[in-house]
Amino acid sequence: MSALYSNLLTLNVDQHPDLKIKTLDDHFAFARSMHVMPLSISEFGAAAGHYPIVFVQGADQLFYAMALTGLEPDSNLFVDNAGRWEAETYVPAFVRRYPFMLGTSDDGQALAVQVDVDYAGLRHAEGVACFEDGEATEYLQQVMSFLRAYQNEMAATQQFVNRLHQLGLLVPQQITVSDELGPDKTLGGFWVVDDKVYNDLDDQRVVEMFHNGFLRLIEQHKLSLNRIQSLARRAERRLQH
Repeated sequence: MSALYSNLLTLNVDQHPDLKIKTLDDHFAFARSMHVMPLSISEFGAAAGHYPIVFVQGADQLFYAMALTGLEPDSNLFVDNAGRWEAETYVPAFVRRYPFMLGTSDDGQALAVQVDVDYAGLRHAEGVACFEDGEATEYLQQVMSFLRAYQNEMAATQQFVNRLHQLGLLVPQQITVSDELGPDKTLGGFWVVDDKVYNDLDDQRVVEMFHNGFLRLIEQHKLSLNRIQSLARRAERRLQH
């Protein structure tokens, strides 16, 4: 189970015919301590204007694309103390899907929507219904479509990141952030596309990566790194208030 979810329940019309959900004003409070979060390649264009896009190597030795939302562990600079995501900034799908996620039915034979029952917005008397007349509502159908699309996009993202690794394009990078209120900060544990290896790609690889869209994604990643100093300024403003 993802650390994002504490108590998953598979939705079933027979067991939860009256289940309703209401999005609370502090909906994003759960993400307040997330300074990095997974990002799919379909989000690179929208996210690059707000967050540095970096790569992180997991315990499974695979690499993952991540949006950097803070400079310190347990500090998301885009979620305020009231649990609201900053207006007019892109919200990654990883957190937009909460409290839902895609799982399997109780018999393991089909995909099914699961929900974190510890989410305070789950109500039986108010909110948007998940089921009506023994069927999934339009709302729940939209949730299912979103979750399926998210799963597919994350699979495509893994193919992209794996290819970067295969080509030797990813290198560890310490990120130095200037701090007007104190000493510069050095962030580690991140990987970026190496400029030299990227520029030395042979024509065959360049054509390959042009046609599959990977060149565009690499450029969006490189452009997004300009947001690192913006994160530093955001952190300084938070300290001053």
